[in-house]
Amino acid sequence: MRTLLGFVLGILLSISLSFSQTTSNQTTKQLMESAGKRSVEQVRAGEIEKVIQEALKVFQDSQKLLFQLTHNQIDDAKKNIKEIQNKLDKLVKQYKGKLDRLPIQVVIIEVEGIDDIDVAQKLKKEAKKLLEENDVPSARDILNALRNEIVIETHYLPLEIYKDTIDLVAKFLDKGNVQKAVETLNIALGTIEIEQTIIPKPLAEAVLLVQDAKKRFKKDKKSAVKLLEEAKRKLKLAKALGYIRTEKEIEPLIKDIESLEKEVKKETAEKVLFESLEKKIKKAQEKATETKQRK
Repeated sequence: MRTLLGFVLGILLSISLSFSQTTSNQTTKQLMESAGKRSVEQVRAGEIEKVIQEALKVFQDSQKLLFQLTHNQIDDAKKNIKEIQNKLDKLVKQYKGKLDRLPIQVVIIEVEGIDDIDVAQKLKKEAKKLLEENDVPSARDILNALRNEIVIETHYLPLEIYKDTIDLVAKFLDKGNVQKAVETLNIALGTIEIEQTIIPKPLAEAVLLVQDAKKRFKKDKKSAVKLLEEAKRKLKLAKALGYIRTEKEIEPLIKDIESLEKEVKKETAEKVLFESLEKKIKKAQEKATETKQRK
């Protein structure tokens, strides 16, 4: 009876361990597959928090003001512009000396490009060959396929310039010169600046994967190692796509990951090692991130 009971318990334990391992593998796979989407959502959440809602309301009210002026709703326009001026006065008081321009809108665009290192290398060689042959249009098509990025488009309201222009609109309106008020308001609306920031997605993904591994290394070292392996692959992909320019930049990061993998396997890893690696990859990401004014 004891032998039979032990045999049954052994089977149940084996099934339980097998199920646990399968579930763990599935979760690890899901984490790796979802790294791209999660990195985009993380960026989106962080950027949306920066939007200054009161400044956005000023811009929206200004668009409404333009409608009122062009549809002969002059009394409503006069009330509206006073409210806009009051809001701008508060914003100037709050942000003067701190921010010259206020973010009012953020658009996040995910550019899903090549995720295979070998394919990226082949396409790069093909693009170089086409450029040598001066076939720039064909090379450009290939180079666009090598983009793997998170693009942030931030719209800014230039505070003092906008306020001065709106004050001028109010003066024209007080004098009954609606045409000049409309022209000046269009100038104010045209002062909105658009800034584009391009973040290499493989590097953002690598950061997330290291964070995932940090959460799991004590309970599931196999999963942590797999996640670190994927982070290493993402770094190599970033190099293949040209976001990391030289071997000198990537080698220390690869060595750090491989060293950490050994520590995890020996069960001697510490949380601080993950955090150090995470900071180094973030630094590489910041260096590779490009910001420019969009016309």
